[in-house]
Amino acid sequence: MKCIKIYPKVKLYLVKNEGVGGFGCKHPFCFLVYGHPNLQKKYYFANQKACRATNFIGMSKKRMKFRNFFGAAILLKAAFGIFCCMLMPSLVGVSQTEYPFKHLTINQGLSNNQINCMFRDSKGFMWFGTASGLNRYDGNGFKIFTHSDTDATSIIENSIIDIQEDYQENLWVNTGAGLSIFFPETEKFIFPINPYLSSLGFTDSLVLVFIDHQKNFWLTNNQQECFNYSGEENKWQKVEAFSGKTITDFFHYDHWVYAVFTDGQIVAVNTESLEGEPAINIPLLTGGSSVNSFNIYVDTDQDIWLFQETNPIGAFYFSSRGKKWHHLTNSAGCKFPLSSNTVKDIVEDTQKLIWIATDHGGINVINKSIENVVYLENNPKDPRSLAEKSIMCLYCDSESILWAGTYKYGISYYSESIFKFNHIRFNVSGLEAEFDNDINNFQEDLEGNLWIGSNNKGLIRIDNVTKKQMLFQHNPNNPQSISNNVVVSLTCDRKGRIWAGTYQGGLNCYDGGRFIHYRNQANNANSIASDLVWDIVEDNQGNLWIATLGGGIDCFDVQTGFFKHHTSQTHPGLASDYVLCIQETKEKNLLLGTAHGVSIYYPKTGTFQIIQGNFSGTKPLTNRNVLSVYEDSRGLIWVGTRGGLNIINPKNDDLILLNEESGIADNVICGILEDDQKNIWIST
Repeated sequence: MKCIKIYPKVKLYLVKNEGVGGFGCKHPFCFLVYGHPNLQKKYYFANQKACRATNFIGMSKKRMKFRNFFGAAILLKAAFGIFCCMLMPSLVGVSQTEYPFKHLTINQGLSNNQINCMFRDSKGFMWFGTASGLNRYDGNGFKIFTHSDTDATSIIENSIIDIQEDYQENLWVNTGAGLSIFFPETEKFIFPINPYLSSLGFTDSLVLVFIDHQKNFWLTNNQQECFNYSGEENKWQKVEAFSGKTITDFFHYDHWVYAVFTDGQIVAVNTESLEGEPAINIPLLTGGSSVNSFNIYVDTDQDIWLFQETNPIGAFYFSSRGKKWHHLTNSAGCKFPLSSNTVKDIVEDTQKLIWIATDHGGINVINKSIENVVYLENNPKDPRSLAEKSIMCLYCDSESILWAGTYKYGISYYSESIFKFNHIRFNVSGLEAEFDNDINNFQEDLEGNLWIGSNNKGLIRIDNVTKKQMLFQHNPNNPQSISNNVVVSLTCDRKGRIWAGTYQGGLNCYDGGRFIHYRNQANNANSIASDLVWDIVEDNQGNLWIATLGGGIDCFDVQTGFFKHHTSQTHPGLASDYVLCIQETKEKNLLLGTAHGVSIYYPKTGTFQIIQGNFSGTKPLTNRNVLSVYEDSRGLIWVGTRGGLNIINPKNDDLILLNEESGIADNVICGILEDDQKNIWIST
């Protein structure tokens, strides 16, 4: 994140769409604050390929929008990145109800798409153990460590099984050929590790090593003995409670280290006293095979989860509150039905949800509090779905990012901060295949329904309650249909009528049952000045102001049906007849963005004033082709041009420029919006 100081106590924060936590919307052209009182509010962003929405808390019910100008073309066909310019305080995010993922594969630099294990070290690097090498990820790229026959300090084998970190920040990397130790300072490996263990005081034949959260070691030998080693104290202690039987897995939670044995027995040892608690047995498996290889996980409720990676037995869940075991399978009758009986890994996220990785069943997300299971699988039509159904491992890091390693398709990772914008997919019957999701604008009506203007498919209405989508398209045989399918501008007046400005189709009014058309008529001076309607604003008197391309700006008296024209010839203060955007100011004047600068209309006098920079004219605009104008709550005038963002302060007649050199993604500023937290959002 980059911070630019504009004025004292006014800072601009630039957030680009890149890396973990990016917005994921690259080509926005319009947005709208949408919502109802006492409900979560939404931002809607549109581009040429998708419609997205995001929730934020505390926004009032009001209409804010912007659109692009494309001259003779229908839309600006430019691939610009989105950035968000935020004036303090920052936005408050609201959690999403679905799980959109980002992905990392060999296309981003992974050595192999099969992910066997994952780990985040104390420096913040993510480590991925693959079928062909150890990968270190810094958020931007990978560094790969592989075996070399000519380098004795390389990793012993490329198939990585497990990764742990000790008290000296060295990595203990288990491979198909045995355990190696990686030293980050030199980026060298040692193998075999017996000399290193001997230097620590462990001379037995090592069977299993576990490093807990406090960086203490728990090691077992071939005589079924377990030892605890504190590196900071250089102290060894035998753990009697863990000795005498074969341990297959350890887990550390709070002040306890849990061990599970091959017979399904579990023992918990206090990390300070090394005293054990009475064993817990699995009734369903008691008396069964004594060579089971169990994996164990303990969640924040101290509930215990057991599974076997290679055995399709489902999972065993012990409720510490109910003191009862539950056997979870794909049977519909169990407490939490699984999508597959082959469980590969289990983790808990920061929301206390239990994520279960399965083979050929995707991920099962269990909410114990409401006894619900959400099943996550790959959807070939959704690039933000889970990469595939075969999940090898899971990891929840310190920043609440949930990482999922797959068998053939690399890594999928999820966090609420990754995507602020959820897709709204149009499913209008019969048009799914041909609807290209090219969106121009949004409008909320008085009932909270969302209206969406498309670039060539007509007007869409999404019911606020039922979420049903309705499409309005031009029908040459129906004079009451919308006049044109390219909907460039939208507004809802105080009576609830929807006004739609079109490209070459004039102005439309939808009264709930039909569309009324207002077209330019060469022999009618009271008709609209142009059929290219670029913006519509209702002023405080209930008049509609119509921005047109080539016809100046019209004031429409809804009662009489007459349009009053204002052009650069009749009103010299109007900078151009190509008017792209309108905003009414707090003083009830109109800010107009035109192809040749900014004009201000003063209704009290009926006059216009041209603004080509600051008011004294000592600092010009960087570009006169104005695509967006906005007056914020501070009285600052934001002018978006093809040459950057200009901020005019009328109080001191200052003008500040922000452009690519300042950190903005692109100099073409398509739209500007302020939220209730006084954050300024910019689209490029």
